[in-house]
Amino acid sequence: MPRHRKARFHRCTSRRLGISAFDFPKGEYDAIDTGNDSHTHVKADYRFTSVNDAIGDLPSLKAGQVIDGQPYPTSPESPYQVDRRRQSLAIFNHVARSHSKKFLKKIAPIRPGKGNSDLPDELRFSDNYYQAYARLHARGIGFTITANFRNLGSGRFTQYRDKRSLTVREAVRLQSFDDHFIFHGYETDQERHVGNAVPPLLAEALARHFGALVCSA
Repeated sequence: MPRHRKARFHRCTSRRLGISAFDFPKGEYDAIDTGNDSHTHVKADYRFTSVNDAIGDLPSLKAGQVIDGQPYPTSPESPYQVDRRRQSLAIFNHVARSHSKKFLKKIAPIRPGKGNSDLPDELRFSDNYYQAYARLHARGIGFTITANFRNLGSGRFTQYRDKRSLTVREAVRLQSFDDHFIFHGYETDQERHVGNAVPPLLAEALARHFGALVCSA
């Protein structure tokens, strides 16, 4: 369908359902701290699950280490983690990509919530990178997971606690998949499946919202 017809279709559908705007849920939550003032509005108003709330219970790994099919070593630390573990007895797909010692040394100075642009000139990868080579913040929000999240040069995918990229399990947790979803195949295939997926909790929320509007129309 051409772009102009798509836009007209969505406008007509919105009017028929009586939708003028989608209001995201709000509530009383602790302010997040991403180290970035552009998220001030999010800090103040919107509900969220922090990165630590989502993946903080998963074992720390060094680059190249693997945990696949092993029981959880600790108890869940947040309601979100309880929900993700509910139908699972073990941790799968928690495989850290190997990085060279030289590369690890270069990303070591990047602090949580900061990125390549915050490094001194002599340590910066390139002035062309903004979100790339950036580290997540434990109390911040998870950023968009792409189909190349194991490449630190493609976004804010540096683990907040460890010097490495996110594992597949950490990425699917941020995508809101339950732990009983196990990904198979080459790691590049797993990465693509995760990055191209619609977060299940987002899909459920939109389905409930628009489904209720359709039923009441």
